[in-house]
Amino acid sequence: FAKIVFPIYDYFTKNQSPKLYRIYDRILMEVDLSKPAERAIPFNAYETKVTQNFLALLKEGDVVFVVGAWIGYYVLLAAKKAKHVIAIEADDRNCQRISRNLEYNRFSNVTVMNVAAGDKSSYGVLLEGPGSSMHKVYEGSCDRIGKTIRTEPLDNIISNLEIREINILIMDIEGYEYFALKGLGNSLQRHIVKNIICE
Repeated sequence: FAKIVFPIYDYFTKNQSPKLYRIYDRILMEVDLSKPAERAIPFNAYETKVTQNFLALLKEGDVVFVVGAWIGYYVLLAAKKAKHVIAIEADDRNCQRISRNLEYNRFSNVTVMNVAAGDKSSYGVLLEGPGSSMHKVYEGSCDRIGKTIRTEPLDNIISNLEIREINILIMDIEGYEYFALKGLGNSLQRHIVKNIICE
């Protein structure tokens, strides 16, 4: 079925430009159907189990961290209810899309940070994947060409923003989770983070 349907779908969506769609609870989101990772979003079929768990945990007045915020899917879902959402995203173009999506919905309770979560304050390289949801952070010398990005421990970000409690932290950063969790050690020891959803 997939071998037949996906090539047909690819053919009809390859020249599409981003359009606004309504997703959960009437949230507006700019989606580019020519990008495979984004295609499920308008049909409320993107990471359905993760989305259900996320929405079940989310309460009015929460503080939510979205690490690897991509184009803002979980950021927008959280912003509808949360007191404060912190979107951590390494790719500046994705950050621009998050900002546009926030403007469409007139959400003002989100802080967008163009930084990668890591285990220390440093610099790394953002290696482009087949789509912007698949970019990877690489720290140290690298023979592949990528964009230089800043890495920052989540503990530092939490401290700088003077956050005392995080109700939900959701993280999907393409294999860099280990380093991001190392950079969250102090906050975990102090039980600041109440719920974690992590790939």
